[in-house]
Amino acid sequence: MNEVAGYKIDKLPYEALEKVQDILYADGPILTHYRNARGKNILFYWVDFNEVANRWLIWETNKKDLFDYLSGGISLFEYLNERCPEYLFIADMDNNEHVMATVMLDSFAIPEAYYPNENSYFTLGLPIFYDFYLSDGSYISRLRERSYVFNLKPNDVVHATTVAAKEAGQFLINITKSIESYVDITATDRLKNEIGDRGRLNRTISQLKQRTSPRIADTLFGSFEVSIAMDTVALSTGNAEIDDWSKDIITAYQNDVLDVDYSSEEDAVAIIDRFPDAESRKKIFDPIFKILENPAYSLTVSAFNSSFKKDYRKNKPAERFKEKVLPKQTIEEILNQQEQKAKLVTAIFRVPEGGSISDLRKKELLENLLFTQEGNQPTYPITSPIIAGDLVVITTSPIECALTVDNHNHIILAHTKLGLYAEGADMKEVVDAISRQFVELYQRHLDDPGYVDEKTQELDRLVSTTT
Repeated sequence: MNEVAGYKIDKLPYEALEKVQDILYADGPILTHYRNARGKNILFYWVDFNEVANRWLIWETNKKDLFDYLSGGISLFEYLNERCPEYLFIADMDNNEHVMATVMLDSFAIPEAYYPNENSYFTLGLPIFYDFYLSDGSYISRLRERSYVFNLKPNDVVHATTVAAKEAGQFLINITKSIESYVDITATDRLKNEIGDRGRLNRTISQLKQRTSPRIADTLFGSFEVSIAMDTVALSTGNAEIDDWSKDIITAYQNDVLDVDYSSEEDAVAIIDRFPDAESRKKIFDPIFKILENPAYSLTVSAFNSSFKKDYRKNKPAERFKEKVLPKQTIEEILNQQEQKAKLVTAIFRVPEGGSISDLRKKELLENLLFTQEGNQPTYPITSPIIAGDLVVITTSPIECALTVDNHNHIILAHTKLGLYAEGADMKEVVDAISRQFVELYQRHLDDPGYVDEKTQELDRLVSTTT
């Protein structure tokens, strides 16, 4: 065994040691936690051996340092190098755990061979016992344990390690959208059979989204490195299904979204299998594509305990991948884009009796313009009851449809949340078409009450009874 530059002593200064738990074990204990009669926490770390003895490096620790190691915040190398007390002990013990020799040594005199490697993080997750034992660990420490570390590096060399504030801000918005959508979709899928009442399910999902909304747990000075966590620290609800979901959600987001090869068509197929609903995929992955395709920076992400790391510079999103994962633009999205690009102007002109506005030239239009006002796109309310054939649906408020009339008096009515769309030359025909679509949508909703999405949530808001 290695020579140790220390002071021989008669025995360890810890009486009545009680074993708490083997933290690391492989064909025998490697790191073991003990407590003495005074409640002090003592760690035994196996560092050397020969044919007659095993050598243990022994030091006293506190709950905070123990929590930081077990939650993945520091490695065992950092534990020894930065967190151990000024003096430690070495004990040579035979196979019957009888102490044969004891040495006290300065922490600076630990033989180099006794240090673990610098990447020696505890990656098994905080053991259940320690989650209780270390429950007085600070909120921020427990939040960091649940976080992902995102590092943005500029793609130019002019600005060193800094990222533009607007790019950093947009990154935070996009990653939050992706995480919140993932929470919404996975929680709904997990709980829809557990919580039969649709109103209570929607309220529960809304509360989960609010309570687990991503929080910044840590930042790094001089760059844009930020630790973002889903706040499940104090989420315990008493509902076993929700509590189980909250324990799985962080690793699940890593597996489903972060640990993806965005240049692999196989991974695209896996995403489609996992999220067959196209709109759900769009909500989760469209913000990720916006992050990864931003030319201003490159992104790496890792788990706080270093059990996972991904460098996205190596697999930028491929176009074929995006085509598979993201749905094609819907009518609603096209209309939304048109609404954003178009500006509605109300104008009042003085027209001669018996004349038409089409008779006025540009100069005459300007001369006869009495009033203009910019505004939002008008809506056309379809009031309750909504009738289609023999079916009647009573709504608590009108269905407000966006109204568009083109230069040829062609009428378009659309409701983006419900996915309703109809067009024609006659308003009554267009309204009847929207009414039929609404009633059919509601009938499908009644036939499959377990399915939940934005459309069904909007229906629940609008509909009170049917006859």
